[in-house]
Amino acid sequence: MKCSGSNRGVFSCIAGNKRLKLSARLASRRLNQKSKSIFMNRKSQSGQSFVELALVVVFLMIFVAGIIEFGFALNNYLNLVDASRE
Repeated sequence: MKCSGSNRGVFSCIAGNKRLKLSARLASRRLNQKSKSIFMNRKSQSGQSFVELALVVVFLMIFVAGIIEFGFALNNYLNLVDASRE
């Protein structure tokens, strides 16, 4: 009996003219375990994303408020310069 492994982790053995795949069940079990762990990670990553969003939104709102305040200050300055010329 001659066995060889492939890149995907499925081992196939040749016994005469028949080719048998030995780890089909093992591969499906591993796939099920990986899919379960992926869904569990998505839940924790969802919470992490929410915290990151909360931190970024605070700084973004401060930045936008600063731009608006700068616009008001520039408008007041231009009105003052225009009034002094008259």
